[in-house]
Amino acid sequence: MVSFDELKIGDSAEIIGYHANNAQVSKLQAMGLVPGTTLTVIRSAPLGDPIQVSVRGFDLGISKRTAELLMLTSL
Repeated sequence: MVSFDELKIGDSAEIIGYHANNAQVSKLQAMGLVPGTTLTVIRSAPLGDPIQVSVRGFDLGISKRTAELLMLTSL
């Protein structure tokens, strides 16, 4: 398992679950960030938040706080 903070630009990881079960998780699921999905870090804002990731053929901006809810395994 890898933390979202450990990923660098260009790194890919697979979502294996969530660290919490709350409204934020429902939002992640609605955006297509479900277990089994691969994401790639594209870039981050100058101060590191938000972060742009590529998921299922589209780019998505998410906050670091939200991204940290994802349980990931590196590819």
